[in-house]
Amino acid sequence: MSKIIGKISRIPKTLYEHKKKTIFISFLGYLGADWVYRWDKNQGIRKHYANIAVKYGQKTVSPEDRPKRIFVLVNVEGNSRSCFDAFNKNALPLFLLSGVQVDVVKADNEAQLEALAGAVDTQEADVLYVVGGDGTIGKVVTGIFRNREKAQLPVGFYPGGYDNLWLKRMIPTVFEKSEDVRNACESAMAVIEDQKQSVFAFELTTENSEVAPEYGLGDVSAGWFRQIEDTRKKFWYFSVIKRRWAYVWEMLKRSPRPIECHVEYEETCSGCEKCRPKPIIQAPTWRWWHVLTGTPKYKNNDAQKDYTGIINVKCGEKHEIDANGAELLIENEQMSDYSQLRFRMGGNDIGRFGVVSDGFKRCSENIVGRSTDEKFYNTDFLANAVSFKITSLPSYIHRLYISSNPTPKDAELTDRTITIRGTQKKLDVFFPTSIRLELFMTEVEFEWNESKLQALSHILPKWASGNVENPIELESIQLQAEIRWLTNRSDTVGVKQEFKRLLNTSFDPLMDYEEHQKVKEEISSGKNSFNWISDWYKIAEKLSISHIDKNTNTVTFRRLQILPNVLPILVIAHTTPQNVIIIYGKRQSFKEEIDLQTILRHSYSNIPDGSLQTIHFLSKNLLDLYSQLFSRQIAPEFKTKHFRCLPSLWLQYNVVGPILDKIEGDHQSKITVIPLDEATANWVKRKWTNYEYLTYLNEITGRVRGEVHNHPIFPWVCDFTSENSGFRQLNRTKYRLCKGDDQLREMYSREPSHHVPELLSDIGYMVYRARVESKEKLCRHVRRKWVPEEYPSTMSRMFQWTPDECIPEFFDDPSIFKSCHPDMSDLRYPEFVSSPEEFIIWHRKMLEDEEVSMNLHRWIDLVFGFNLSIEDSKNSLNLHLCFVEKNRRGLRTNGMVQLFNRPHPSRIPLNYNPKSDSYHLQMESFGYGMKEDIQEKTIDDVEESVDEDSHYQMFQKIKKVRRLRHKTYFSSMISLMEMMAQIVLAPHLVGRFDDPDHIRRCVRLFAYRIPVNYRKLFDFLLNLNQDFPDCDEFAFFVSVRLNIPTTISNFSEEFSKCVSLHLLRKLDVIPPFCKNYCFFVIKFPLFSKTITTTTDKRSGKLEEVD
Repeated sequence: MSKIIGKISRIPKTLYEHKKKTIFISFLGYLGADWVYRWDKNQGIRKHYANIAVKYGQKTVSPEDRPKRIFVLVNVEGNSRSCFDAFNKNALPLFLLSGVQVDVVKADNEAQLEALAGAVDTQEADVLYVVGGDGTIGKVVTGIFRNREKAQLPVGFYPGGYDNLWLKRMIPTVFEKSEDVRNACESAMAVIEDQKQSVFAFELTTENSEVAPEYGLGDVSAGWFRQIEDTRKKFWYFSVIKRRWAYVWEMLKRSPRPIECHVEYEETCSGCEKCRPKPIIQAPTWRWWHVLTGTPKYKNNDAQKDYTGIINVKCGEKHEIDANGAELLIENEQMSDYSQLRFRMGGNDIGRFGVVSDGFKRCSENIVGRSTDEKFYNTDFLANAVSFKITSLPSYIHRLYISSNPTPKDAELTDRTITIRGTQKKLDVFFPTSIRLELFMTEVEFEWNESKLQALSHILPKWASGNVENPIELESIQLQAEIRWLTNRSDTVGVKQEFKRLLNTSFDPLMDYEEHQKVKEEISSGKNSFNWISDWYKIAEKLSISHIDKNTNTVTFRRLQILPNVLPILVIAHTTPQNVIIIYGKRQSFKEEIDLQTILRHSYSNIPDGSLQTIHFLSKNLLDLYSQLFSRQIAPEFKTKHFRCLPSLWLQYNVVGPILDKIEGDHQSKITVIPLDEATANWVKRKWTNYEYLTYLNEITGRVRGEVHNHPIFPWVCDFTSENSGFRQLNRTKYRLCKGDDQLREMYSREPSHHVPELLSDIGYMVYRARVESKEKLCRHVRRKWVPEEYPSTMSRMFQWTPDECIPEFFDDPSIFKSCHPDMSDLRYPEFVSSPEEFIIWHRKMLEDEEVSMNLHRWIDLVFGFNLSIEDSKNSLNLHLCFVEKNRRGLRTNGMVQLFNRPHPSRIPLNYNPKSDSYHLQMESFGYGMKEDIQEKTIDDVEESVDEDSHYQMFQKIKKVRRLRHKTYFSSMISLMEMMAQIVLAPHLVGRFDDPDHIRRCVRLFAYRIPVNYRKLFDFLLNLNQDFPDCDEFAFFVSVRLNIPTTISNFSEEFSKCVSLHLLRKLDVIPPFCKNYCFFVIKFPLFSKTITTTTDKRSGKLEEVD
């Protein structure tokens, strides 16, 4: 034993004596451990994507359908021959697991690559998948368009290059993350899931050259930086600093001399009759069956928009400049239906130190091919075509890079005109939208204790007196908070009633009847009066919530108690006698929770086909919530607006939400209280204006002003060419008018089949509001580069440019014309008005014009009505993407909402004769304006029969007394069943939530759409005389009545992390800063289960829940 101890004690001395060997072996050990770690991580990623891909391979298909055929074209020289090996590991297994047919062909040189890309067509494959980098992409695009006028196949690209510059520029959120294989797997999944978009190529020709034109998608560049980046590979032995060393080494040897060139360019144009040819209309081919079916329709082969009538006087206008600098860069920027060139040149007086400094910045931000500093480029413009002639070129720079393909070293670049032109040559490319697997979701430790509460008490006064829109920051944690002020607009009576629901002991069902009467007498005598801060303190005490009162400088700390279906609240605080601040026990996040009304409005996507499994899941959430609140003697009237929904459809209830609404007062628009059929009748009978009716329709569909993806929609009513004419067709959407019927039919032929992607995109909304929105928002939604000249400058140009519908600001807000940007001019109104205010008055007048009034119902059918349904929309070319979108990730929060299931009635004309009943009969035939006299019996309206001696009558008396004693609990049970009815009947509520009469009417009208077990439960809503269960048995009674299973499995992808309700509760609801328990979620991509390990800090024991 002593010998062993002696040997161990000599280890440090031995290591010190052999320092070089120790350092070398340690370094090798570090590299080996890092390799093992990366290998293990990538294996887990591959297994995760394999589990997703195999679901597509297991789908049942018709024997007549052939599998998708993928022609894989590999550049074996790509990235030092390593890209093919990477493809075999990352993409090929996913293709095979998804059930597609794969044919792999290797190209030994560039000539083979071009020839194969141009030869393959629909006879051999359905998809062309290219394995290689930027140079490979350029050669493939050149091969396609040299041999064909139109691309035959959609193309997918595997990121097998050294830099993958073009893919990073197109989808930075996916391809800039290159430390593992997720982006490679996503590129394959984009082909499997059919996620594609159109891009346009550029054409490059050289003066006096016999070589055919070259095509590309990336950029054309030359200069010191690109040349130095090309040499960094030979410094591989410098490892992570090889790029920096390349800049230092080259600048030590030579001084940068600028490139000089003469440039001619054509003014950019988004489309006019001068630069866009008229679509080619193919004459129809007659067949014998056309004698029966009628004349065949003309077909637009290219499915292009007709630009006839659109004039741009600056189109094709040529300019000449002289430019010089250390870097030349021409980028191919993709627009909606065309591409444009961006010419940039800069760094003319940069010097050696400037090259090294800017190069180091590029290395720090991992950017290749362009500078991170926008001020670096002193020449920057957009063009349709660029011709440049290099007059002076340093000897070190002997190559021009075309889509990262260098020209030969002996190529003559000076004194030759090189022309680059954007084309209409379109290529459908498979692009992943995002990375679906986030590996590291690190949580910052946050333990709620008394010291945190004291720190919060010092923060709150400053926060309440400042900008309350900002989150509260406590130790780098952002907490969500709400503040309300007790004002004259507050509903004090409603506040008192909600306080009683939370505090009054008369709600106790176990209380003796005489005690119950005494409490009622105390309430009626006013002994239990309304006391603002005192009542809030009692609520905090009852729900175990910490309390802060800065008026008396009292701070009360209470340990947080978690209720799974209740929104956790950390603190209730007061900084003045009239306000209350609610701080929730969760982080500030707008993506992790969604309003339940939004979920139900878009139930066609969130609860597909009325999924009984999803309905069971939500109903079980509600019943668990009822039990959790009943155990604390709380019986609220449940409303959908007080519920929040996590991405896994787990519901959480804001228990103080009803009180906060009463404090804020009745801010709900008076117009939305009116039923839909009554509102329609008001518009038809001209009691409402067009503006009021459109505002009403937008509000009940959940569209809110200021929300980029869910803003209210109004129709464009005129083209602004004249004062009293120029009305648009309202029987077609603006998207259809802009794109044309042929392009919509061509879009329908693709997968997923649809005609309209959206009626108001975020780009359109931001362009409309470009004068009042910040540059940061405009660069985020429209384009990254700030170019104010690209935004339409007049209303007529805006109308011609956009395929989107209008926004209400153009009818009621003159401030939208005034620009807040110094370099952007004001939006110009038509010449026949003299001011923005006058334009608003005139535009509103045009909206109310008789021409619009008599056709507006047709537009409503397209945007809110029956033409949104999948069957009816096919005839009107109005099928929206949101109704057919497949493989959507997460819950839908925006999109179209259908309000009408039948054609909308037209408006009564001005010369309507009241003696004629034609419009009245039309209204009745469609069911509008007809009110149902539904007499609902409440608890107090239950009447007894005449026979008082019967046993049944005695039972009814006992039941009535019991309900009177527990009226609050009874109304809570009724509201819970109304919540379930709204979940089941969500597609038929037409935007009216939390309306008891409307809910009961829908239960009657759509009883055939309700599952049998739920139909029996909802009978209690229609007949309140039935024998209801006791309040303490209600949750069990409903669960048995509905036959809800104890475990719910086989959910879609959103629910794959859960295998039971119990595990879901622990996984999704317990916050990471809970005091006694910490939950660690370990996700194994190989398995479809989640292991949750529970650690008790006091006992140190571990429990594993499978």
